[in-house]
Amino acid sequence: MAINALEVHRSHAEVQAEVALMLAALAEHDGEARANMVAAGLLPAVRAALTSRRLAADVEVVAAMCGLCQVLVSRRALAGSRRALCEALAATGAVAAALHTLRRHASDERVAMACCALLSAFHDVFDREPTPPPFRRALADAGTLAALEEVLEQHEQNPTIGFATKWALKVGQEAAAASADPQRAEERLAAKENRGGDQQSRARARRGRQKGVGAA
Repeated sequence: MAINALEVHRSHAEVQAEVALMLAALAEHDGEARANMVAAGLLPAVRAALTSRRLAADVEVVAAMCGLCQVLVSRRALAGSRRALCEALAATGAVAAALHTLRRHASDERVAMACCALLSAFHDVFDREPTPPPFRRALADAGTLAALEEVLEQHEQNPTIGFATKWALKVGQEAAAASADPQRAEERLAAKENRGGDQQSRARARRGRQKGVGAA
């Protein structure tokens, strides 16, 4: 019913903010509810609110919606579901919509904190492997990169914001460079793989020499 209220009352900022806060509070204390909300169609409703010209101008709506997104993928998510929730946020465009709001609300610490907590969740889940392509494309956008730099400048004393924005800027800049020059990106990947193979070969050779010395 709450998600239906978001869809029915799309032009009412107060309803959007209140429902988002209510759902965030529920998700915060009920890990299973997060997956149920996503299955019920929450993320398209969030994206619709954050991409609405009227609603995206309302900082209360934006703060509530971005806060809801970060709660969905916080560490309290059920074991095994956090990755799926991150992938759903990326695939539906909800995370891109949240990051887009930083262009207008970079100075608001609530919005910046919610978006950076969301980014930190993606870092936790995908730190040692590629992030979802829709997420990389969202970060590679020139406007988003500029907004992240502004957030970092305005809130540099906040360690959470500083960590998340620096990581996101690195991912976004690398994705933008790869998009501009895909051949060079492939060459860098091949070189990285070759370096990994060379290291493995050297390690095998060292083990062989050590065994030879032991046998002698």
